[in-house]
Amino acid sequence: MPRMRCSPLIEENLVFLQQLASLLDRLRDSEYAPPEAGDQTIGRHVRHVLAHYHCLLAALHDPSHRTVPLDYEQRHRDRRPEQSVAVGREALASLQNRLRRLGASTLPEHLTVAYPCDADLDPATDAAADPLNLPLPSSPERELAFLSSHTVHHLALIGHLATLSDVEVPASFGVHPSTLRHQRRVQTTPTDAPAARGTGPIDVCALLAEKNPALYQRLPRWAMPLLRWVVNERALNTGLQQFRHTPCRAFPGAVRVHLGVSAQTRPMSRPLPAPKSRPVFVANHPTGGFDGVLMLDWLLQHYDEVRVVVTDALMSIPQMRPFLVPVDRYRRSRWSTLNLKSAFAGDAALLVFPAGRTGRTQDRRVEEFPWQRMPVTLAREYGRTLVPVHIEGHHSRRFNLTAALRRRLGLALNLEMLWLSRDFLNPSCRQYSLTAGSPIDPATLLEAGATDSERLHWLRRRYDSLAADTRTKPHQHGNAQQEVTP
Repeated sequence: MPRMRCSPLIEENLVFLQQLASLLDRLRDSEYAPPEAGDQTIGRHVRHVLAHYHCLLAALHDPSHRTVPLDYEQRHRDRRPEQSVAVGREALASLQNRLRRLGASTLPEHLTVAYPCDADLDPATDAAADPLNLPLPSSPERELAFLSSHTVHHLALIGHLATLSDVEVPASFGVHPSTLRHQRRVQTTPTDAPAARGTGPIDVCALLAEKNPALYQRLPRWAMPLLRWVVNERALNTGLQQFRHTPCRAFPGAVRVHLGVSAQTRPMSRPLPAPKSRPVFVANHPTGGFDGVLMLDWLLQHYDEVRVVVTDALMSIPQMRPFLVPVDRYRRSRWSTLNLKSAFAGDAALLVFPAGRTGRTQDRRVEEFPWQRMPVTLAREYGRTLVPVHIEGHHSRRFNLTAALRRRLGLALNLEMLWLSRDFLNPSCRQYSLTAGSPIDPATLLEAGATDSERLHWLRRRYDSLAADTRTKPHQHGNAQQEVTP
């Protein structure tokens, strides 16, 4: 390959890696790899970035590159650079030198990349399926362009993690050049001003543009400030700023106390299983975000490690990231599948909302949407204990009226969801009840049906029975409710 075609791409990658090197020079090990952060550490992202470069460099210098595809999944996972900032800096410096030397090398014109394709995979239902490995034609320059985007994506995550440790990060750190160009256009085009980025980690318009670009393009510019107002974006970011120094583990409880919400376990609630059983809590989803906050606050009092399967949009909340297993509900994503498999393969207690959607009020009762079989499939595959949990709570009148009006008008767009953030900040339900059912061990789950669909149906019946008992026999196993949180 002519050097002039590859050199600019090499330089672009070196620019991003130098941004990372400058940040690492200011970090301590306690900020680079804090034990309490679990998998969500700067060191882990650094190791991941380095491993992808090493994959490409190995392929470029391998004489068999024409017959053996470049496979990023077969990268070497050296844990040392993720545990020590000094080792990470040394490994990064070595990579930078190798990339500089690459500019003087003779590179092949063509590469073949092994891509595990999950075209038929729905992470909500068939997460255990094997991908179809496709050999894709590529080139060194195409892979350098990919690594550039891949690196800047992880720099953005690293920047957020650094700010949690009060490390100052430049405004351009982890921002893709295309975004910087767009921001410059925005600054010179007054009509685009309403859609400019928000003032905190939560940017509703940017999220809409990412998750539903077609709808974002159809909305007029004057609708953007209205959208920010409806979801109360400024108040959300102000609240996050208020808790910026709160330790992540204390964050759910601090939010609950600040908003004046309490939760109690019903007397009939069963004792939570021991951590060694690797429990997966499957719960209804009556009110949206507060369900997760309350459950996380409760489970953190019983388990050292807890993870919650959520939409990836919630990764914009820095204090919640150490506990989240992000999935993309709007696209079939191999990334989501890998996140789910990794979480179920681990030992942390898991919280899953199998409906994947907030319940709706019908006949004065919050009803669940159909459950997905993902937690059953992965609990069976990884030998985990399932625990059904019933959460009692209710929506605001505003949410229910909007939902009823939307259904009457025959609108498919869930307009009522726009009120969830306002309802979060000013909850109409300030007293929740939690009821845990009897744990279901792996052997019992296997015997519950011949297929995962049958097992899911059996699990849902167990949950429905628990919910019915909660409503009709609240004092069956005790004399008083127990306060979940002090």
